[in-house]
Amino acid sequence: MSVIQPSLPPSITLEGVRKLNASIAAREQFLRQTIAGFERQYACSLAELNRRLDTREIAEHPAWEDAIKWGSALDQLA
Repeated sequence: MSVIQPSLPPSITLEGVRKLNASIAAREQFLRQTIAGFERQYACSLAELNRRLDTREIAEHPAWEDAIKWGSALDQLA
């Protein structure tokens, strides 16, 4: 079975696609490291951190800001 490759516009080069792929991989790695850092810092999931914030078991500052950043990182990976 052969694979049919669509032709790309001349302005899109193989090198450009490779650079874009590398950039995407680096961004994904950064987001995963960000998430792992919050998981280590709070020793729980984002859902649990939000529950602790809702029930005031944890100080709002800086956890609330961290929860926003954490959620954003998760959303960007989805």
